[in-house]
Amino acid sequence: MDFSDLWELKATCAYIKRNGYTRVTMQFPDDMLHDSPLVADALQTELTAAGSEAKVYVLADTSYNPLSVDEVAAAHVHADCVVHYGYASLNPVSRTPALAEQGLLPELQRLLKRRYYMVERARGASMVGLLVGTLGAAGYLEALTRVRQLAAAAGKKTYTLLMGKPSPAKLANFPEIEVFVMLADPQGLILDSKEYLSPIITPHEAYLAFTGSFFDAASYRLDFGDLLAGEGVAGSSGATAAAAAAAGAGARVGGNVSGQQSESEDAEEEEGGWGAAAGVLVVAGSSQPGKVLAGAGSRSGQQVQVHSAAQYLQQHRTYKGLETPATGGEILAAEAAVPGRSGRAAAYSDEPTA
Repeated sequence: MDFSDLWELKATCAYIKRNGYTRVTMQFPDDMLHDSPLVADALQTELTAAGSEAKVYVLADTSYNPLSVDEVAAAHVHADCVVHYGYASLNPVSRTPALAEQGLLPELQRLLKRRYYMVERARGASMVGLLVGTLGAAGYLEALTRVRQLAAAAGKKTYTLLMGKPSPAKLANFPEIEVFVMLADPQGLILDSKEYLSPIITPHEAYLAFTGSFFDAASYRLDFGDLLAGEGVAGSSGATAAAAAAAGAGARVGGNVSGQQSESEDAEEEEGGWGAAAGVLVVAGSSQPGKVLAGAGSRSGQQVQVHSAAQYLQQHRTYKGLETPATGGEILAAEAAVPGRSGRAAAYSDEPTA
């Protein structure tokens, strides 16, 4: 998608020419204002090439809030049209005709920045949950197998979960899982996982994280394409295998994996997220029990005990799922059913009363 498509310049030019406007003002919110010179110049070039005599002006400051069309400022240059970029209230205008354009570039930049942060989170995760959100999309089983292989090559433990529509409450039942990979139709992917305890990434992002590949915004995709087209792990080159190992065994300080922090990451650290243990050196993907690392910049004698998510699952979770031969468990002898506990969760009948 080129610059013209991102700002919908051709459609805007057609609108101006079709209505015979000659003095066009462009209104940008504050966070898009820095792009206004390039957009105005490109629109003016597009209009001239189309044979229009319209002149383009940029409203440098809006009189009211950025959601409303600023007819007052437009009247200062006797404009006969306002092109409004960004989020708009879409209320009817009283005097000057207006065209509302969302402007895809800033939204895409913010979204891709957030997705890059998710990839970095996945690189440092040691336990990964695979969310199967489809049973009909072509290639989903092959993609699931491929993600398992890549995660194993990167030194990560995976658990496969098949459930209905995921929700923050459902996934919060698996606190030891550090990141979820959702395998679903592109239209069904969850791209906004701020309300979830652990982030949810796409198959493409999992591929980038587990292979150590470079995050290229121009090649971003939502389908299984790169998973299905890639080589098997057994046939991977030495460089690819090394990158995969590095993706799962890199060190992080307070959760910063690559040394490049985004604004979203900074915000989470300020809120006591990954940065709650700032200054403490931990090893991502380490599953060696009893391994102790000194705290970097910590108080004298302070140390941290490294535990893997698998240890937590084995030692602290009382329910670990159905253990049947289908899931790799042993065949157990049948036992007679026994009565369970009775009462309310706040006070079962066999618990002492205050």
